[in-house]
Amino acid sequence: MPEVLLLPAPSSGIANVAPRPTNTWLFASYNTFNAYYYNQSYDQPYGPVVYGGLLWIYGGYPGMGDPGAELYVQAYNPAAQATTAVLENASLTQGQAGFAQPLADTVVWCGGLSSTTNTLVTTTTGMLIDQAFLGQLATLAALPTALEWMGSAATGGLVYCLSGSNTVADLNTPSDTAYAFTPTANAWTTLAAPPTGLVLPLGAAAWGLVWQITGTSSSGGADIVYYYNPQANAWSTASNRTPVFNYAGASAYAGGLLYCSFGAGASTSPATAVLSAPGFTWTTIANPNSNQTGDYSSIPGFVDFDGAIYLVAGGYTLSGILTAAWADARPYPSTAPVEGTMAYVQASSGESALFWGAKDPSGAVVWRKLDQSGPTAVT
Repeated sequence: MPEVLLLPAPSSGIANVAPRPTNTWLFASYNTFNAYYYNQSYDQPYGPVVYGGLLWIYGGYPGMGDPGAELYVQAYNPAAQATTAVLENASLTQGQAGFAQPLADTVVWCGGLSSTTNTLVTTTTGMLIDQAFLGQLATLAALPTALEWMGSAATGGLVYCLSGSNTVADLNTPSDTAYAFTPTANAWTTLAAPPTGLVLPLGAAAWGLVWQITGTSSSGGADIVYYYNPQANAWSTASNRTPVFNYAGASAYAGGLLYCSFGAGASTSPATAVLSAPGFTWTTIANPNSNQTGDYSSIPGFVDFDGAIYLVAGGYTLSGILTAAWADARPYPSTAPVEGTMAYVQASSGESALFWGAKDPSGAVVWRKLDQSGPTAVT
């Protein structure tokens, strides 16, 4: 059922408000995470994902023989620029696993490294996001092959797991496999193999296609980019992404563009870039500065949220998480929301929108975008 809001009478007319700045990183906020914000190659956050107007962030330190097998979950509220811990120290024994959000209220982990046996597993685990605070983990159908460090993405209600490594802690022996998981049927399907298997590729979904972007091949870092057409069960080659980054990162699809954050080794700076269609060409955009990312030396999380692209940083020594937002060309007010006021914004792209200041379920005042169907959360 659509969200229904009871709005107060407007306290003033419609104000013309300047749009939020574009092509720039806007802010950063530290959020403590019990000194553990690792996962998926030691330092990549699982997710983040969007649900119920909040940004859900999953982290921990299972894997690499650590018997602790912790899982931590926090929910980020953009209006308050603050997080709330909803789950701490739950048992998830899968590190370096694939992770995706195939359904609006569901996240799935697949494969990875067992933190109890230090071996690769075929385990698939699901969790309902709105019950995350209960720590309810469900064991699902097993991944056909034990893998870690694979690329993962979700589209069309399916989870895609791409390439990865079938040998513990081996970056140089990639698997050229691809699988799709259907949560509603609790079943895996073997897909056509990618032309080249990669370890730690960036998995993404955009334009109805599933992407495997860069990573590490048997001969080292690879700048190759492939996309998979689910309708044809076939792979194609796209423009290479250079320079080479051994560890790919995370992606967010928004406004017809695919925003990608490329991870790096401990001594190499990460990078951000945009893939556009038609033609599938790359454009490099500005990186967040060190004040906005802290120790984000390897692989961050990326997500389209609150009218911007959010980065959630990971790192080898970071004792908290750090969130920054990249503003693209979509219309969004540059001013703070005030309850009962209306704002008209026109972006540099020519797109315009009308916003209403209203309280969300937590009581925080946020901008709500108005369209023909009524007010909606800006996500």
